[in-house]
Amino acid sequence: MLHRHRQPPPPRCRRPGASLLLLRRRPASSGEDQEG
Repeated sequence: MLHRHRQPPPPRCRRPGASLLLLRRRPASSGEDQEG
């Protein structure tokens, strides 16, 4: 547990789910533009 405490916790924004949520949150039109 000590070694774990030494390492700082990863930022929330860096989470892989955050990027997915952002993409999903964006409007469909924006997603279509990116794909095209």
